[in-house]
Amino acid sequence: MRPDNTKDSTDKDKIAIRWIKDIISWVIAVGGLVVGIIGLVSKSDFEKKVVYTVIIIDSLILIGLGIYMAVAYYDKRLIIKEKDNNILKCKHKLEELEINHSEQTRAYLLLGANCNYMVSTLQKFLNRLYDLTQRSLDGTDSIKKQESDMRDHGYSEKEITQKTIAMAQEKEDNISNDLYDDYKRFLSNILGKTQDNIEKYLKTKGYDLDVSITIKQLLEPVFQNGDIDYMSKPYVYTAFRDSKTWMKKIRKEVAQRKYTINKNSDFIHCLSKGYYIFNNKTTDSKDYCNENSEFDKYYNCGMTTMIYSPKEKSDRYIYGFLACDVMNDKYANEEILDAEITNFLDIAAYIISIYFDNIDFNWVFCKISDRYKTFWNMVYSKYLVAI
Repeated sequence: MRPDNTKDSTDKDKIAIRWIKDIISWVIAVGGLVVGIIGLVSKSDFEKKVVYTVIIIDSLILIGLGIYMAVAYYDKRLIIKEKDNNILKCKHKLEELEINHSEQTRAYLLLGANCNYMVSTLQKFLNRLYDLTQRSLDGTDSIKKQESDMRDHGYSEKEITQKTIAMAQEKEDNISNDLYDDYKRFLSNILGKTQDNIEKYLKTKGYDLDVSITIKQLLEPVFQNGDIDYMSKPYVYTAFRDSKTWMKKIRKEVAQRKYTINKNSDFIHCLSKGYYIFNNKTTDSKDYCNENSEFDKYYNCGMTTMIYSPKEKSDRYIYGFLACDVMNDKYANEEILDAEITNFLDIAAYIISIYFDNIDFNWVFCKISDRYKTFWNMVYSKYLVAI
């Protein structure tokens, strides 16, 4: 590291100036004293005039030195004040940095805690799903046993059919209600923690904004490279919102409208590269398409990722999309959402897809009738359309 010679040079200059000033002051003072004595003892008018002239000049020089010292003192005070202000600004900046660092540390610790919570939530609800599946199988065995007992006791086929249909309907309603309730609670927990992660992350960047998390579900899961035409027809709907946004009762359009993938930039880009980010878009933006013509009343920044399960031959079994959005009305033209947030959404999407995989697989053991061929058909038809 190079020595700072500038400060040493400045200190030497200050000492030299102070030394010269003191010498001049002493010379003028001694000279004035000598000239004053000469003037007192001299009887010549000319000499007295010379003496007075010298005294006046000395006085002017002393006055000038006094003015110089006053100005120098004032300048020095200004410099000190400016330095004090700079020190205060640096102190405030340091305090802000310490606060930001503390918030970042808490955010990263919270991220770890939230991720652990989401994994434990997945474990909890998978076990509930397996218990529910076993309960359904036990219920089916019970109905079969009841049917056999009725035959043994001479019940007519009509009575047996009526009884078993009623029992099957009751069992199916109980199982489907419990399964749908678990589905809602699971998604509420996962979306709530994801929302918290993203909001905390944005605060570490200096953005204090509310984030909304949404699941855009397909009517039925599809293989991305399959034969079903899911791109050009209304096949996507809002299936679930985070609890905080839902409770505000402003955005409650769950299942009220179906969207087409190729009419929305978010979905199109997700299918090609897995995620999509946009910032500060409006309905007038030429590079962004959204079927909802009033989307910028609720948000102008957003990010979307896919909820899918990897299958054979590198194909993807798509359940839908996980989206977050933000209304940036505080930080004009700033890029609020960045690629780091994809990590938060991807973690949630992976966890959700694991749960969805298990529901998809276990549904055949949970149902009895063919009224709802899939869990997804039941969710949309029995529960959401009625909202």
